[in-house]
Amino acid sequence: IGDESGIERFADTLTPPPGRPSPLSHFAFPRFDDGNAAFIGYEPDVTGGVYLATPSQTFEIAKQGDFAPGASWQFLLFGDVSIDGTDVAFRGSDDFLQNNTGIYLWSGGALTTVADSNTPIPGAPGPIDSFSTTSVSEGNVLFWANSGGIGGIYVRYQGELIKVIRQGDTLGGKPVHFVVISPESLSGSRIVFQAGMGPGDV
Repeated sequence: IGDESGIERFADTLTPPPGRPSPLSHFAFPRFDDGNAAFIGYEPDVTGGVYLATPSQTFEIAKQGDFAPGASWQFLLFGDVSIDGTDVAFRGSDDFLQNNTGIYLWSGGALTTVADSNTPIPGAPGPIDSFSTTSVSEGNVLFWANSGGIGGIYVRYQGELIKVIRQGDTLGGKPVHFVVISPESLSGSRIVFQAGMGPGDV
């Protein structure tokens, strides 16, 4: 991370993170907020994990082989990291097809499930098939999910899962064809998203 005073190193390929036998070999999905960084790091054997680095300490949030919170399956893949202070949200799956997958929040040193493939989500037409893109703010988590081929935006706000908008809903009198969010889409109780209602309408 660089600023006018120089460059500060949060993680590199020389120093093993806490509790790991070897240094990380490469990194992905770096995010930065309030002086802290979240990222996915990989060891030379391609074992991946999600990490939070503060100016004084690095935390291993989850790694390949860990069991998902409250589940019987183990993490294999990670993605879609977002950060707010020291809160980190991410997507975790047990395979490339996301047969078992979910959105997870690390806050106050604890990892919890925001929503997974077995979570009933109000406004979703059925079970969630896949997740992508997280945005975390003040302990709330916004995410995109696909259910039965229909993509939508959902949020866990103050412990309650709520549908924001999905394909097929009406916006401005027009049917929504797609919706998109980013890791910065949620701020407190306010949400910004991109929606397409037809050719030329975005």
